[in-house]
Amino acid sequence: VTGVQDVCSSDLPSLAQQRVAVQATVSGIVATTSTCIEAMQEREKFWQEKFNAEHEKARKLEILYTATTRENTELIKTTVPQGPVLNEDEFYDAIEETLEKMDNLDKNLECLEIAGA
Repeated sequence: VTGVQDVCSSDLPSLAQQRVAVQATVSGIVATTSTCIEAMQEREKFWQEKFNAEHEKARKLEILYTATTRENTELIKTTVPQGPVLNEDEFYDAIEETLEKMDNLDKNLECLEIAGA
């Protein structure tokens, strides 16, 4: 029985060898994990900066939009005539009067063309 144990024990790595192998494996895993964490932190920093820049652009555009809307509203208030509003009859009377004036101008223009020819 001791002969079998001697053969088997000589084939097995020693406890010290196993410890060194495990320590090397763990060190490799820790180094790789640290590298991955650093890369993820750099990527996170990049995207955070990009997000902050886009957020700042959006904030500035919102301010410009608000200012432009306010200016446009003020411009409309100042350029739209604030005269009296015509009721329906007055509106159609004004259109009819304008059309009559245009007809008279056309007739006068024809008379001038005939007289000049």
